[in-house]
Amino acid sequence: MNVRRVHDWIALGLLDQPRLHVRRRGSVKAEHSVNQRQLLLLLLDMRQQVAQLSAPAQVPLWMWLWWDGYVPTRQAQRAVRQVPSHGTRGSAQEAQRTVAASRRTNRM
Repeated sequence: MNVRRVHDWIALGLLDQPRLHVRRRGSVKAEHSVNQRQLLLLLLDMRQQVAQLSAPAQVPLWMWLWWDGYVPTRQAQRAVRQVPSHGTRGSAQEAQRTVAASRRTNRM
């Protein structure tokens, strides 16, 4: 595991952005939450078992659906783009609409 892979996984929605903590004298440290660290370990384990990117991308989505607060909506929106639509463009668009609708509901 290297820094480049972490940045790639953040861009794909497999991991969320780290939180920035301001330290003494203005220095900033980026740190992932405990939930995201556990997700990283799960994804690393899954990566050894499955060659396709779409299978690990489903993990954050399932966690977002079943465990409130474990995976933020912004991460789920990025991850939904990695899930294959099985030949129909409508499935991916429907999934993105579901994520957007949930985000609107969470704001209320």
